[in-house]
Amino acid sequence: MSDLKDKLARAWAEDLTSRLPGEHVVYPGRREGDVKPPFSVLVIRRMEQTTPGSDVWTAEGRLVIVCDAHQANTSEQEQRLKDASAALQGTETPCYDAANGVRLFGFSVDTVEQATAAKVYSDVIFFTAGVGRYERVPGDR
Repeated sequence: MSDLKDKLARAWAEDLTSRLPGEHVVYPGRREGDVKPPFSVLVIRRMEQTTPGSDVWTAEGRLVIVCDAHQANTSEQEQRLKDASAALQGTETPCYDAANGVRLFGFSVDTVEQATAAKVYSDVIFFTAGVGRYERVPGDR
């Protein structure tokens, strides 16, 4: 199941990054290396099989939009949140990613919260999604 979580995070992060303006990058699971804010991270926290033996799962995740607390102003972070929220809400469903072997049936945004740490400020979008594995068939790209 953790491979399905990783595949979903990777596919969705790639999709969001492709639709966000400028240099806004979404990392799957966690940021890589010594990345400086601003950036976002898409994390799939938990997956639960809806029915034993089925290939349908409920995933709980979050999209964390991070900026440097000392460099960004409130309006910049608000714009990043608006952009990320619009990109997330713009995700077409149902859809599949043949390269990552994952299918997204649908999702809903549960809540949005703000968080502050020593040097970073972030907004967190919590969501729930219905997912499954996708088996590549001839003709898929």
